[in-house]
Amino acid sequence: MNLVLLPDAAAEAEDAAAFYEGRREGLGTRFLVSVDDAIARALVAPYRNPPWSRGSDVRRTRVKRFPYLVYYLIEANQLVVVAIAATAQRPGYWLSRLDP
Repeated sequence: MNLVLLPDAAAEAEDAAAFYEGRREGLGTRFLVSVDDAIARALVAPYRNPPWSRGSDVRRTRVKRFPYLVYYLIEANQLVVVAIAATAQRPGYWLSRLDP
């Protein structure tokens, strides 16, 4: 399965990593490693995680040790990461990123 990371999702990861790095040296790197791990788990077993809401094709997986979720779609032979969102953010703020 191929990985597609939407630019907005990549920017969210970079912004969060910069925030954590500003809190403590090395924490930003640990955040990115945890995000990579969450994405790797989704690539191995993409259907393991249930849809984020009833009737939705978007699934989510937790980022271990950080209050973040990775939201993704499974399209053909691709795992498309739509958002890397803090759990405190407004749910579904990223819906406009989905193809109509």
